[in-house]
Amino acid sequence: MLTLRRVGPATTSVRLCGRIQIKQRSVARLVRYLLAIPIASTQKTHKRSVPGTLVLVPAVLAADGRFVMRRAFVLASFELVLCFGLTLGQNTPALTQNPSGPRTYYVTGSPWPNPKTFAELKAAAVLIVDGTVVQSLPARRFIADQPHTLETDVLVSVDQVLKGSVPVQRTIMVSQIGGVQPGVQVIAEHDVLMLPSERYVLFLIAEDRANLPMIAGVPRYSVIAGSSGKFLVDNGRIRILSTRPIPAQTQFSGVSVDSLLTAIRMTN
Repeated sequence: MLTLRRVGPATTSVRLCGRIQIKQRSVARLVRYLLAIPIASTQKTHKRSVPGTLVLVPAVLAADGRFVMRRAFVLASFELVLCFGLTLGQNTPALTQNPSGPRTYYVTGSPWPNPKTFAELKAAAVLIVDGTVVQSLPARRFIADQPHTLETDVLVSVDQVLKGSVPVQRTIMVSQIGGVQPGVQVIAEHDVLMLPSERYVLFLIAEDRANLPMIAGVPRYSVIAGSSGKFLVDNGRIRILSTRPIPAQTQFSGVSVDSLLTAIRMTN
């Protein structure tokens, strides 16, 4: 049996992402250092203002007056291709392999919609509720043969409806990026999964993907931008679990839940 327990905001993905960024910068600095190494004692250096630009690299004046730039050209090309490849890699799921554990993917959720203010957050939501997670369903793959597409659905019992409407039984389903299956786990960067018994104020959009499992009479939603519309209620106060909160979240971090609910009712 797998037991999940909240111990604090998730920082693993941020540290991992930080290591990737540090590695990328270190390699780039190493290559730029190699570019600056004299290739011969009779070195003539072009003006250098943009590291990695092919036309601005050290060159060697040969005996016949020609510039020998082969090594510098190769190194500069290597730097550009490497940095370009690493940059592209940051937009795809990152895989870490632990010989004694499951494969772990770190994925980034959709930034849409992208509200900047609290008023925009409320306007973007089709449903705003104050509710409690009552059940976490087994993780499933959005794409069957792609393990990094793991998602975990939760059932939320709605206590208050602040915008929109819910069925009479007052239960909704909310999709989440991430989850665990045998041999693989997926972690959403800058976010954590909602767990049973936790209370949230949620800003939601309708989940319209056609191939998702449904429960009769239980509408399905997603949190705005993955985590931007998620406000955990912890001992009567708002706690933001996202490690990259939007201003609308930081605005209410630490305040009483009543203050947030009042602001929702008053915001046009």
